Amino acid sequence: MQTVEPLARSFGLSIATAPGLATPDGVYQPQEWTDGFFSPFQRELGGAWMAGAALAMLIAMGNAHPGGHVVACSHGDVIPVLVAPSQSS
Repeated sequence: MQTVEPLARSFGLSIATAPGLATPDGVYQPQEWTDGFFSPFQRELGGAWMAGAALAMLIAMGNAHPGGHVVACSHGDVIPVLVAPSQSS
């Protein structure tokens, strides 16, 4: 929030929080990933889960403001996945 507050204030805009852009800390992973069969792979699956959640949140933000602009801010552990170049075959 502190990162985008000056920008929002200068443009007179409000700030909304988006759980899909939160720091991956295991909170958003399905419980069966952390407690069940996949628990040995929890860290790797958690990163994949958060990448998908972050991408879905960005798509929803864009769809909510067609033709407009949005600002998304997150932490370093979410951003690299979202800005990684796509690989074409």
